[in-house]
Amino acid sequence: DESQLLVFNYISINESYIWNLDLATGEKTQINPADKNISYGGLCWGPQSKCVSYTSNKGGEFRQLTHHNMGSREKTLLTRGIPWDIAGFELSHKGDMLALVINEGGIFRIDLRRGKGFRPVPLPKIPIGRVSGVRFTPDDRSLGFSINTSQTPTDTYSLDIRRRKLTRWPTSEIGGLDTDNFSVPELISYPTFDEVDGKPRMIPAFVYRPAKGNGPFPVIIQIHGGPEGQTLPTLFFHLSVLG
Repeated sequence: DESQLLVFNYISINESYIWNLDLATGEKTQINPADKNISYGGLCWGPQSKCVSYTSNKGGEFRQLTHHNMGSREKTLLTRGIPWDIAGFELSHKGDMLALVINEGGIFRIDLRRGKGFRPVPLPKIPIGRVSGVRFTPDDRSLGFSINTSQTPTDTYSLDIRRRKLTRWPTSEIGGLDTDNFSVPELISYPTFDEVDGKPRMIPAFVYRPAKGNGPFPVIIQIHGGPEGQTLPTLFFHLSVLG
């Protein structure tokens, strides 16, 4: 009803705050106050503005999705058991479907849930890349999003949920490059020197193998800057390696 505004206050990668601003009085109320710093991600109103959904790393290593009831202040963790960051999410207009973007070691996977218990919905194969801009159509029958892959710039797709049909709309200009020769990366993991619960910590990495030939081949090892940076299987990264 346009009477309230959600405000995201970003301080650093490890510290941010979320507020509810009453537009009539100017009064602001902090949502989910805590004694320790929290890193928040996405933030949106639920149906009829009765709840707020947000992602945060409160109580764990990864950002998880929480529903926060504005009346009772009760919190419901919706992504318990997913050992990865929730990179994005979108609620349907009716509030009966939830689209998640899960960052699985650099692979962005779309996860669609339906019903009261947000049961998983089968989806067709979706290209591997960085997913962004996830939105439901006004009738909640389709899901729109953009993907940047190792072979294509950012293009827009739509997913017919009932028919499980994926449609790619534009085909971005790539300046004459033959990206069919660009390899699709393989996500691997290797052990490092430290341990978690008595087991070696595993580090994810992308391996780009030559499309042709038996080798041996020269190898480029590119290490990202961190700690908040992450290498992703996108065309931009591919071109930076080639360049």
